[in-house]
Amino acid sequence: YNAKSGTNGNYFRDIIEDILLDNNYEIAIKTVQTTSGTSYGQNTTLRLKNVNSDFSATFVDTITNDSRPVVFSGGLWNNLFYWEQNSPVLIKNLLNDGRDLWEIEITGGSTQDCDTCPNYNYNDTRDYYWPALIAGVQKYSNQNSLQYVGHSNGCGVALASINKYQES
Repeated sequence: YNAKSGTNGNYFRDIIEDILLDNNYEIAIKTVQTTSGTSYGQNTTLRLKNVNSDFSATFVDTITNDSRPVVFSGGLWNNLFYWEQNSPVLIKNLLNDGRDLWEIEITGGSTQDCDTCPNYNYNDTRDYYWPALIAGVQKYSNQNSLQYVGHSNGCGVALASINKYQES
């Protein structure tokens, strides 16, 4: 019991339980910046989140058949917590398999949805946001190849961007 807060310490208990059951994950929120060629003539700072198991690199090499990062992107108004909230079993299974997970925020989030934020459009998400976020995952993960899971707009923007920028 915590006399100062008047609670029974469930938060601390949950942390200890996670440690004992090996449910620990490292989370890092990083940013990337688009170029200033957007429809509103400014660059935009975008967020991406890395969720990774706390396994050692040697252990991950032993249990994982694929070292490529897995990138998740939600639809309109989805933020960096969409996949963990809506597909927790998938995320947990991939983490337990030692996979390097990244969540990207094409639309939504604190740097994009505010009264003074730019009124971005679909072309900006296709031409600037998605490429900047994917390049960020590649740079931060040190991997050129990745796997991608897109939901709704996260899929449509990815396909449109790849179609526009694919090499002949």
